[in-house]
Order: sequence, then C-alpha cells, then structure tokens
Amino acid sequence: MHVLIASGDGGHLTRALALAEELSDRGHDVTFAVNEDSDQAVERLKKAGFEVYIGLPRPRRINDTIWRAALGGLKNYLAASKALRDVQPDLVLSTGSGVAIGPMLAGKFKRLPVAHYEPTDVVSVSGKVAKLCADVIGVWDEDMSEYYGDRAVNVGIVLPRSFEEADPEEARENYGLGGRVLVWTTGSAGYGPALKGLVKCAEHGLLRDWEVVVNTGNAMDPERLRRKLDGLCSGIVARRFFHDFPALLKAADLVVCLGGATPVEAAALGKPVVVLPRRDVLRDHQYVTAKKLEKRGVAVAAEDASNPEEVVKAVSRALSIDYEDLKRMGEKGRELFGGNAREQFIDLCEELVESG
Repeated sequence: MHVLIASGDGGHLTRALALAEELSDRGHDVTFAVNEDSDQAVERLKKAGFEVYIGLPRPRRINDTIWRAALGGLKNYLAASKALRDVQPDLVLSTGSGVAIGPMLAGKFKRLPVAHYEPTDVVSVSGKVAKLCADVIGVWDEDMSEYYGDRAVNVGIVLPRSFEEADPEEARENYGLGGRVLVWTTGSAGYGPALKGLVKCAEHGLLRDWEVVVNTGNAMDPERLRRKLDGLCSGIVARRFFHDFPALLKAADLVVCLGGATPVEAAALGKPVVVLPRRDVLRDHQYVTAKKLEKRGVAVAAEDASNPEEVVKAVSRALSIDYEDLKRMGEKGRELFGGNAREQFIDLCEELVESG
C-alpha cells in the first residue's frame, strides 16, 4: 500500500510522523505532502528518515483577504491533484491544517480512500473538509467524535514511538532526580511569561518540596533561571532543550505546560497536568483544550499563560490537591486518552483500503 500523508507543521506533523512510522513498520510506502515553504517540516522529515516528500502551496495565511485565500486554495488543490497523479497512492491520509485541504478534496474527486486523524479539539477549515471528504476519521476527544458523526472513531491521542520507548528511570538517574518531579515546559521556543510565572510560584513558596525540570527555549537563559530559583525548590534542572523530553515527561509527578498537544500527551501517559493556555493563538484553541481537560477531571486550567499571577493561582490550586488524588487524576487521563491509538488508526486505514 502506498500512502500520501498530507500534514501541516507543529503538532500536525508530530501525529503524521507517528502514523508514518507505523505504516513503514507494516511494510507500506509513504510519501509526505507538506507546506512548500516549511524548512522545519523538511528538516523533521529527513531526521525521521522520510526522504520522499512533495511541497504544496499554503491555501491561506492569517490576514489574507477572501480573494487571496480563494486563490491560495485553488493553487493548493491544483498542486495536490498533480501530486496524486504523480504518486498514484492507494490512500490519502490527512493530519490536518490548511495544506491538507487540497489533497483531501483531490482524493475525494479521484475516488480514492481518504482518512483523517484530527489532532485538535476545535473545528478548523481542514476539519470541515475532512467531514466532507474522509471515509474514516480518528479523534482523541468525544466532542470531536460527536461533530464528525458515524465515520469518527475515538482512538485516543496518537503518540510517537519515542514516548513508548522512553525510560523514565533512566531520565531520573541522568538528571539526579530522587524526589517529586515537576516538569515545566513552555514549548521548544520557550515562552517568557510562563517562565516568569514559574519564578513567581517559587517566590510564593509553592515549589519547596519539588524538583523542577524546565526548558527555557530561547525565552530565557537557563543559568539565569537557575539563579532565580536557587533555594526556592528542592532541585532545579534547566536547559534550553531536552532531547530526551518524552522520558522526562514519563518521569514527572506533575506536568505544567502550555495548551497545545503536550497536556493531552501528558494526560495520556497518566500524568496530572496544569495547563497554561496562550490566548493569542488561532481560535483560542489552547484555552478550549485547557478547559476541556479540566472539565474531564484530568487537569487544572489557568486563565492566561501571559499573566504570571494567573499561573500562580492555577499551580497553587493543583498543589492544594492531595498527592494521591493527583495520581488518580493522572490515571483518569490515561484511561480517557491513552491506549494504542497509532496502531488502531492504521488498522482502520488498512481496512478502508482493503474494503475497496
């Protein structure tokens, strides 16, 4: 089976790469279709060992006029249609964002099987196209299952194999972690206001019993942060980036993170979560995710990651929960979002193609 995977950047590509690993393991061929101007996507594909890819135009950009967006959509569709003629896939698989719209529409027009995995919990333009075009749709959230209807299957959150293979005990040993571990992450680029919130939490005496592991990205110098936290927590490990982040996530007793995919990943791994949503993102989707996880009983949600005082309030609420209840919160997250989503979804894709 030859599969064309159409995916945007960021978390969309994380899910796509995880699904591509599973497809490759089963002996299937994979060709990627990504944003033609995304050096990040190309770098990640090559690093993961996927050298065959096609660049497609973005259908629209933020602040595009209606006419410019329509022209971009047409260019995306025509390029996708040509890609399908050249690749001749047996299946078109989307993990969303705008670049996947053309491949899904072209696949539907050519009567190819179309599958979509929805990595978000808000309805986007690509999600609306998937509802129109996809024969099977994988989701991780029950609300999205209701939106997509009978073709939707709640398989849980798709995690890369690196999460399964990561060894938390090795991470604890490597970083000298012996007590309760709080992993504080603000994304690969870092987010200054959330790091200021961390310092505020420490100054309020909330972290004295916790070993804090934090990535700063480019938002703050790690050594400067260590000096600020010195003596205010039982231990501090600060780096710009952690290449073994999945192992650290599994080693955590509590995770504090922004509101993208990380809180769902942490919940799926059985970790209680404090979600710090950025309110300046498209469709306010981080806040939607944060509140949804809080409603499900697997997280505590702050109101705004950009406000250090709101960060302190959320962390204080989480730490006021009995430690055993925190652990039960984590187990509930594993029950709701964990499992073998990657394998389940590819099973569905294979069944779709075999059914003709």
